[in-house]
Order: sequence, then C-alpha cells, then structure tokens
Amino acid sequence: MTFLLKGIFTKSTNDNIISLARSKWHKLRIKKFEGELVGIGIVAPDLTYRAIDDDYEECEEINNKIENELQDFSKIFPETTFAYVFVDCFGGYCQYTGFVCKNGEKIVDYSNAIGEIQPNEEQTKVLKKILEEVGFSVEENGYFEPFTRGYFTE
Repeated sequence: MTFLLKGIFTKSTNDNIISLARSKWHKLRIKKFEGELVGIGIVAPDLTYRAIDDDYEECEEINNKIENELQDFSKIFPETTFAYVFVDCFGGYCQYTGFVCKNGEKIVDYSNAIGEIQPNEEQTKVLKKILEEVGFSVEENGYFEPFTRGYFTE
C-alpha cells in the first residue's frame, strides 16, 4: 500500500502561521499538535487517490508550491524553523527527502536524498536529521505519528 505526504512541520504553535498558510495555499490539511507532540503540520492535498479527479493538476501544483515557496514563507516568521518533508512509502519501504529553513535560508538540505538503493536505516537517518533540526523526536524505526494514515483529514 502506498503512502505519500508532502508537508511543512514546525514546533511553533503560532496561529498566524496557519492563517497565512491557508490564504497562500489552498486545499491544505492542517493540524495543530497539542499534547505530547507540540507544533503545526501543514500538509498538501493527498495525491494518492486523486489520479482520476478533475482537481488532480491543481492539487499537484499545490504540492509543488509549498515546497518551492517555503523559504520565502519562512521570512515572514524569522524566528521560526520550518521543515519541508516528502514521504514516499510503499510495501514497508519509505523514502524521505526535505530541507529545513529559517528566515529564508536553508539550514539543512536533503532534497536529493531519495534513492531506492538506500536501505531503510539510511532513509530513517535522513528523516531524523530533518525533523530533529526543527525539534521533533523521531523513533529509531522512523515512526513519527503525523506520518500515519488518517492523521490529517481533509
């Protein structure tokens, strides 16, 4: 079974981040984490089951925009660190790419880290480096609750 996710994650809980994201990008799935996990997840529309939908191209464009526009978006919140993460899982094997930025600058960049030749352990290291730079903990096996089916609802 396939699981795809493209999203922005931050430890900040600033509601202005959510408001601006909603006005800048449409059809987002946004969740404010309040509990053991604290922060915000801003996730692009799910493309997994949209192959036949009329709005597929629009949703694909939004997926690309949040990646391409995050650095500029981060300038508006100069004290906040943001992670962009792309998750692609199929049959128990997951690939991760992404970057971390703050005030318009990339701090960490694993945008080209994806590769089927890398074992799961190496993929998990990439994920951990990206999310830990923002302040999130990732379990040794790569488990991060927002990367589970149904966590974000549209």
